[in-house]
Amino acid sequence: AAVRMRLQPADDGEITDLHVWRLGPGHFGLVVSLRGRNLGSAAEYRARLADLPQLGHVTIETHTQ
Repeated sequence: AAVRMRLQPADDGEITDLHVWRLGPGHFGLVVSLRGRNLGSAAEYRARLADLPQLGHVTIETHTQ
């Protein structure tokens, strides 16, 4: 839920796919796909997760409508 709240695009955007899985004790991977008209860059969404050190492997896809 914390990851979803941080990544939810503004206005017309949506999270279309989100997977979080355990890589090892206290370490997780994340793949997310975002779709919308006014999305930020993948780097901007990655910055929203920067204070979550347990996320070791993060893949962010953005799809502009």
